[in-house]
Amino acid sequence: MIRVELPTILYKRGGTWPGPLDRYGNATTFSTLACDTMEQVEAALADGWHLNVWTACDQAGPWDEEVVEAEVVKVAPEPEPAPADNAPPTRAEMMQQAELLGLKVDRRWSDETLLAKINAAMAAEPAADDPI
Repeated sequence: MIRVELPTILYKRGGTWPGPLDRYGNATTFSTLACDTMEQVEAALADGWHLNVWTACDQAGPWDEEVVEAEVVKVAPEPEPAPADNAPPTRAEMMQQAELLGLKVDRRWSDETLLAKINAAMAAEPAADDPI
């Protein structure tokens, strides 16, 4: 299986770009198609586009004698890195943390009060029957 990392380029025989040389030394032409989503890749593959130029031009690639169509595998996007700054948490982040801790939040609390309540709840000893 070959992994398809997005965005990617697909290939189709015919077009204006000179492709790899055939066994007689003639270049085959091909077209390219840029794809940003897996839906575009899957639709293009169904429409006769190929994952590499050698397959599109019906020729073996430089790495093997026989070209086999590859299966498309969805690649998960890289997670966004955590911010490197030491900025205080936003109100939305504090509300989410309070919900996770099971705190009943009075919406009139200031950010400072809410943060203090969250810190107190996190520092509290767990109950004896708490499985954590």
